[in-house]
Amino acid sequence: MAGYPEEMMEEHLRLSEWIADISRQYGPQIEIWVIDPQSGLGLWKALRYWIRKYPTFVVNGKEKYTGWDKTALNEILQKSLKENLQ
Repeated sequence: MAGYPEEMMEEHLRLSEWIADISRQYGPQIEIWVIDPQSGLGLWKALRYWIRKYPTFVVNGKEKYTGWDKTALNEILQKSLKENLQ
């Protein structure tokens, strides 16, 4: 990551740690895909889900959350897991 702006490296580290935390918390109950927004798939997902800011999380292809509020994302994940159990 040498040569990238410091702010970008900090956000990358922050997001990596957050994803690791979510993975530890939910384990095999969820599947996490990290998609580069500059890739073809990233462009397609941005258009499909109307994503304009990052990080954005799309849960079960239905609900979308953009931002850094861990509590808000956890609420969406919990709600989704409960719906899948019913």
